[in-house]
Amino acid sequence: MYNTELKTTTDDALAPILTTLPKSYKFTQQHYLTNVRLALGYVAVTIAGVLFYADWKLGWDATKAYTAPACVAYFVLNSALTYWMWFVESGKVFVGTREGGQKVRGACAYIGRHADTFGAVCLSSVQGEQRTNMFASAVNAQLLHQQKQANLQAENTL
Repeated sequence: MYNTELKTTTDDALAPILTTLPKSYKFTQQHYLTNVRLALGYVAVTIAGVLFYADWKLGWDATKAYTAPACVAYFVLNSALTYWMWFVESGKVFVGTREGGQKVRGACAYIGRHADTFGAVCLSSVQGEQRTNMFASAVNAQLLHQQKQANLQAENTL
């Protein structure tokens, strides 16, 4: 049984943790992955919405010349969006840079198949592999501490 709720919670906690660490470890988040995803999705939906509205107001005869190109554009944009999500984002939860220039290309929470706790936080960086592994361990420790605090609060409310 794969614990998707735990993975989602861990993924949601990564950005706030990585952006609020002490100054020497603090990262600034870059949002270009999300911006491209939103742009592709909004343009595709806008094309579909405009075509729907034009067809509704003007009728099929006036809009049938635009329907095929609009469908092709919608298909191409959604294909690009799918490619972007699967191969460019590919599970990245956090992309950012540190003051010293160290870049984190992607951070992801890994949870084992039959685990009630997450296994690791993977950080892939451009430079400083050893520092990144130590940093990932520090983030793991902080996430575990937060998880224990949440468990204690849940037990106290019962």
